[in-house]
Amino acid sequence: MTASRLIAVLQQENAALSRIDYPAAAALVLEKQAALAAWIPDRASAAHILSLARENHALLERAIAVQARVIRIVAGAAAPRAGQVEYGGRQSRRSPAFAISARY
Repeated sequence: MTASRLIAVLQQENAALSRIDYPAAAALVLEKQAALAAWIPDRASAAHILSLARENHALLERAIAVQARVIRIVAGAAAPRAGQVEYGGRQSRRSPAFAISARY
């Protein structure tokens, strides 16, 4: 693989991360690793790849922050509410029912 392959994979992953398409970005991980392992650094491509890698890093940090926020929201929704009263006036120690739907 050449520098152009690594550049193409980084551009694809960055585009997927920019549109918050995490499954598409994750699908490129092995291809990105292979392209990086096969790349022989040279002056002509190094600056462009470094720029793409910095963008990739920032986008991955944003993705991690978004996922952490989603996890906190779900965990908060699943946590039992203190002093929650059930029908009949009893206080419940059980978590309320909830459902999550995810499409990929």
